[in-house]
Amino acid sequence: MCFQTCLGDAGRCSSLIMLDYSQAFDSISHSLLLAKLRHIGFHENAIVWFRSYLENRLQVTKVDTDISPPLEKLRGVPQGSFLGTILFTLYSADLSSCVSHCKAHAYADDCQLHFSYEFDSIDQVFAGVNSDLERLDDWSQKHGLKLNAEKCMVLHIASPTICQKILLGDTHIKLGDKELTVKDTVKTLGVVLDRGLTFLDHITHVSQLALGRLRGLYRYRSILPEFAKLQLVQSLVLSVLYYCFPAFGNSITGEEMSRVQRLQCASSTIFVDRST
Repeated sequence: MCFQTCLGDAGRCSSLIMLDYSQAFDSISHSLLLAKLRHIGFHENAIVWFRSYLENRLQVTKVDTDISPPLEKLRGVPQGSFLGTILFTLYSADLSSCVSHCKAHAYADDCQLHFSYEFDSIDQVFAGVNSDLERLDDWSQKHGLKLNAEKCMVLHIASPTICQKILLGDTHIKLGDKELTVKDTVKTLGVVLDRGLTFLDHITHVSQLALGRLRGLYRYRSILPEFAKLQLVQSLVLSVLYYCFPAFGNSITGEEMSRVQRLQCASSTIFVDRST
């Protein structure tokens, strides 16, 4: 059964809150992180190793031939490393304890809240969620993290009629005194979600991306060996088209499915030598 049918039959609403932290990886308190690792059960020798890894790091800025004086990094974890992501995940592992009216999910600094409700109870539900956001903001400040209310977004998932009622209503989701921006679509972990869960915007996005990459490969088809063509098409084109496809494939229309299939067929033309 497709997502649109489920929305129509259930008559319920779901909302997704996309949280945004400003410079999350650079804001981690070293002392608090080490205390959390100790609380989790890390051996003291490991704590000493992590302290050595985090502390006494210097950074400089280079512009042409000019180099700034070294500056010690008093907060944060190294970005671009596997360990940095893992450490942030451990640092924020108790984030979900702040919320009781919705569910929290996080992948490193990509944090989301979601909840379902009947439209008739929207005032009570939104009040509870706003209290969750208040506690989450307090937790963030105590951990040296800053929620950027300007970039936090909300997506309401429901039938068009109910979505319109929510948008025209007087009840809103807020972080402090700031009303969070309501979007028609949001991108989460590479998938574009829309209000009706039609995934039309996602198919359009990945189709354009895959087509652009395919055109780039097509120019070099005459000099690439067959095994290289296959690897490049699979890794750069088909992987984009079919990313998370099992999760939403039965929800898209026949027309959108045809778009995907046409691109799949177009990918095979890179193996055809038209010079002969």
